[in-house]
Amino acid sequence: IPLDLTVKAGASQGQLNLTNLRLSQLRLDIGGSKATINLPRVTSGTMEAQIKAGAADLTIVIPPGVAVQIKPDIGLASFTIDDARFPRTGDYYVSPGYASAGGRINLEISSGLAKIEIK
Repeated sequence: IPLDLTVKAGASQGQLNLTNLRLSQLRLDIGGSKATINLPRVTSGTMEAQIKAGAADLTIVIPPGVAVQIKPDIGLASFTIDDARFPRTGDYYVSPGYASAGGRINLEISSGLAKIEIK
C-alpha cells in the first residue's frame, strides 16, 4: 500500500532512511537540522516529494537507477548536485530516462539558507 508521509523536524541531527518504503507522497519540513535523507527505490508510479529546509545541512541520497526530476528553489542556500547523473534542463535537473521510466520521483526543494547536497 503506498503511503503519504509528512515529517517536521526542528533542531535535530539524524538520518531518514526511506529506501524500502513505498511512498506516493513525501513532505519534509526541516528547520535547523543536519540530516541525511535516503529516498525510496521507486519502481512503479510517481512519487511526489517536497522538501522545505531552513538553516539546515541536508544530504539527499537518490538510489541508483531511480529516475528523478529535481526542481530547486533556493535563495542563499549552498546547492551541490551530481551534474553527470542529473543534468540540468532549464529550471530542472533530470536523470536520463526519466520520461520513459516506469517509476520516478518528482522532487521539489525550497530553502533560503541551507546547505544541500544531492547524490
